Amino acid sequence: PAAAGAGGGARARATAGFPLSVDAFIAALQRRFPNGPDGGWMDMLTDFLSKTLTQPRGKALLAVWLLSTGTVFAIGGARYARRAQEKARRRAMRKLAGGGGSTGKDASANSCAEGKDGAAVTVGEDAGKRSGPTKRRRRNVHLMRNLQYILRRAVPNPLCKETAHLTAYSALLVVRVYMTIKIAELTGGIGKFVGARQWDAIYKQQVDFGLICIPAAVATTLLKLEANQLTLSLRETLARYVHDRYYRVFYRASCVGHTLDTLDQRATADVAELAEKVTKLYGNVLKPTLEVALYSYRLSRMIGPAELSVFFLYFVASSSWLQLIMPPFGKLTAEQQRLEGELRGHHSRLLTHAEEIAFCGGGEREKELADTALKKISRQANVVHLLRSCVGVLDSYSVKYGGTMAAFSMMLPAVYLSNRKSTKGKNMVETTGYYLVATALFKALGDACKELYMSSYKGVSEVAGLTQRVYELMHHLEERGASGGPDREEERIRALCRAHERCTRVPPKVTMLEADPEVSGETPRVSMRHVDVFAPDGHLLVSDINIEVHQGASLIIEGPNGSGKSSLLRTLCGLWPLVSGEVMRPRPSAQTFLFVPQRPYLMPGTLRALLVYPEKEPKVPDAALDARLAEAMEQVGLSYLAPREGGWDAHRDDWIDVLSGGEKQRVAIARLLFHRPTFAALDEATSAVSADIEGKLVARLIAAGITLISVSHRPNLRRFHTRALTLEGDGGWKVRSI
Repeated sequence: PAAAGAGGGARARATAGFPLSVDAFIAALQRRFPNGPDGGWMDMLTDFLSKTLTQPRGKALLAVWLLSTGTVFAIGGARYARRAQEKARRRAMRKLAGGGGSTGKDASANSCAEGKDGAAVTVGEDAGKRSGPTKRRRRNVHLMRNLQYILRRAVPNPLCKETAHLTAYSALLVVRVYMTIKIAELTGGIGKFVGARQWDAIYKQQVDFGLICIPAAVATTLLKLEANQLTLSLRETLARYVHDRYYRVFYRASCVGHTLDTLDQRATADVAELAEKVTKLYGNVLKPTLEVALYSYRLSRMIGPAELSVFFLYFVASSSWLQLIMPPFGKLTAEQQRLEGELRGHHSRLLTHAEEIAFCGGGEREKELADTALKKISRQANVVHLLRSCVGVLDSYSVKYGGTMAAFSMMLPAVYLSNRKSTKGKNMVETTGYYLVATALFKALGDACKELYMSSYKGVSEVAGLTQRVYELMHHLEERGASGGPDREEERIRALCRAHERCTRVPPKVTMLEADPEVSGETPRVSMRHVDVFAPDGHLLVSDINIEVHQGASLIIEGPNGSGKSSLLRTLCGLWPLVSGEVMRPRPSAQTFLFVPQRPYLMPGTLRALLVYPEKEPKVPDAALDARLAEAMEQVGLSYLAPREGGWDAHRDDWIDVLSGGEKQRVAIARLLFHRPTFAALDEATSAVSADIEGKLVARLIAAGITLISVSHRPNLRRFHTRALTLEGDGGWKVRSI
């Protein structure tokens, strides 16, 4: 008693700076639990408090904890106050707008627009301004719906190869967790026998450790391999799904009406990165979940469920307040991807228009634009890195190191009191072995909890941005009719244009004629009846046009710039939506109807493939085919091209850099002469060649039996056509015979 009294006085003097002395605190505990809650718990708690709070380091640690707790409550209070103000503002706006309640129209405008298969996108002004838990919950719901929308297309059925890879990956994760537990047990056993100096048992444990490491190493390697296989399989399936739809509507999706930015990046880099992130997220969620379950079962038998529950309560509390201050990394990731797409677009535009930019001396200006885009990326990346660093400090201390401190605290009762089945009646060596095994399992459990938290919030936040971008791509293609449904953007454009006062409002109809007149029962012709030509923005270009082009009676379209000549061809060929009237034309194919623009498309590949496009190049060289190609090239004055480039099998990745402007257009004319379609639409397809060569080229096309619908500003081409269509620029038009 005297010694205890002296120790109590020392503790009282050492804690004189505290408002409540250690002795007073302990006395309060003793009054609350006069007999101790569990035998020796009060002795252990008294010893812990007296040795912790009487040290300067203990006081410093307590001060840090109080400061961090106060900071968290301050941040939480500020956010709560801001959310309250925002709710009050929205409530006041609703009262002003609808007399105290949100009308059905307002509610639908500020709610979720359900996409196909239940995928949702938030619309409305207030939706983008929500903050706090409501916004986070809504964002998480949208993420899961969008992710489910994507995964249903990535894993189409239970018997696909993606399911097989997923099953194998999950099984390997289970094996790896089991191996981790066995290795932890062997490590503790070796420590126990080292303390007891039982060398035979140590040697046996080392042999067992070496043997179990063999399947552990194989499982780890196979796990990485299967993760890569699953990533590749998901990427291939998603890319094929996007390709099947994107290449059906690529023109409408990228050039007509509402379009998405950086479609190329979404369809390639974003799809690949999403497949990798989803696979990583699945492994990072399943593995720690299994580890938490198995480690918890083992530790509950070793230290008891009460202490384990306190350990989990600590992780729940620390994770909750971290989520409270967590920045919106998903939104930041999406913005980073958008800025990366802008920079890639600058470089792509430079390569596409290199000659024009070089002639204008615009290299310095393009460099400034690229540098500005790069500066935006750097600024955004610095913000993200700074936020990650700040959150990382709090995360490392509270979750990683704090979890270790919590684990040690939970192991103290079993070791200190020796009142658990696993420690009762054991000597020092056996207790040491127990401590080593429990330490290893607690460390693994803490790492698993941390990894599960990182995956469930941080990992999901990183995937959220990519998921949104890929979902927007898929949803956009669905909206443009890529899956066989109606094109909603074209419907919107039609509704906009039909509201024009000069629109004829004749129901739109497109009739496709078969190549064989005996099958279709119609003579080959191209006709437009009561057709209004509108730009996608609703601007009227040509009003109520009626024109018919029969086989053998070519038509030339003339008019000032901006009068709608090319737009008329786009509407005729189906590139732009038909607002009103009836269009009749042959079904597009290489033998019936071809369109040749001013800048012809030259695909990469051999010279033979360049000329037979859009048909496939034969795998086996055909002498008769090469003879026809040589004849077509001779008719356009390019007989020298094949010998110069190394024959018909000469391969080029980019023929645009090889051929001049006139050669490109003559190659396109040679392609027409090779296929010999019934009709051909030429949109200034010979503007880059001289007038005398242009006349010869058009004469060769007429001699080959091709009926032309030509757009040209050169009057010397009128003699090759039967009629001339003149567009007046204000919607008016007239047709004259030549």
